[in-house]
Amino acid sequence: ETDKFSREFFSTVATLNQVGEIDQATVDKLSSSIADQIKNTVPKKVFTNVDIKVSNTNTKEAFQKYSDTLDTIYKKYPIKKGVTAILEEFMVDEDVNVLTQLDSVITQMSKIINETVKISTPNSLASLHLDFINSLQRLTENLNDIQLFEDDVIIAMSAISQYEKNLDSLDEATNNLL
Repeated sequence: ETDKFSREFFSTVATLNQVGEIDQATVDKLSSSIADQIKNTVPKKVFTNVDIKVSNTNTKEAFQKYSDTLDTIYKKYPIKKGVTAILEEFMVDEDVNVLTQLDSVITQMSKIINETVKISTPNSLASLHLDFINSLQRLTENLNDIQLFEDDVIIAMSAISQYEKNLDSLDEATNNLL
């Protein structure tokens, strides 16, 4: 992605330079375009109804079993060190090795996703369930991409810029599900 971005960027700059159209307004426009490109990446995996188990049962017991199963999964995979603490440590130390601490969080989130996909979900909760799973998936992808900081800074910066928005989406999906 960074190579592709670099080629396109330098080609654009070279073309504009040859035409003589590099001024402050053009630089501002290019900067804005770069920022938009970094903020708008497409998720790699999106779960759909085909990926989950949907039950036609919408009884109180089915809802309670669903809720209890979610609680059990969360208790089974506690996250020991939070992402915010790891990212703060990375920013202070500027040591990319700190980002390897994200591995345990990614592993835990992946396990939660894998088990949550298998839950028998009441039909009326299916879309909320998918929102929850997809929000977790986007955060997991963000964390994987952040770890690429040393190899592909464009992808890592994009992930960092999207992380808070995706965390808010997960909070919203969780609240909607409750």
